Amino acid sequence: MSENQACKNNGCQCDCGCACEIEAPAPQALTADERIAQLEAELAAKHSDYLRARADYENLRKRAQKEREGLYESTENRVLMRFLPVLDNLERAAAQSADEGVPMIAKQFAAVLEAFGVEPAGAAGDPFDPNFHEAVRHEGEGAEIVIDQVLNQGYKRGEKLLRQATVMTKSL
Repeated sequence: MSENQACKNNGCQCDCGCACEIEAPAPQALTADERIAQLEAELAAKHSDYLRARADYENLRKRAQKEREGLYESTENRVLMRFLPVLDNLERAAAQSADEGVPMIAKQFAAVLEAFGVEPAGAAGDPFDPNFHEAVRHEGEGAEIVIDQVLNQGYKRGEKLLRQATVMTKSL
């Protein structure tokens, strides 16, 4: 048996120069309706890919915007926290001052912080909340604990606590 006969018998499809004739299967001609269906399926797949990519981009854009806003808010909160000791000292000075100027400056400073959404967290008579208040002394035995006296005012901005209030508590 020659090499050519062996290749033909084994169904060889190599390019070894053995002179066997390789016949590629002839492409079957599609009808117009089949070709249209094939192209519509490809178009639907490409459209689906486009919609998915567009949704991914929108989600990315929204997430970046939210992170950017969170960064701004976090930075503002850190700056506002730095002003709280200044307000404490102004309020102490206003309590000791016989002049009307210092209390007026303290009120103006508090109004500026209020404009940024900073508000006091805890006043005498309010229920004690360990998330917003730090108790340094407690009197009485009872189920309901309230703030008796505020030693150092706490502040929050929206739901974010800037500084816990230092308080003395009592039970009712």
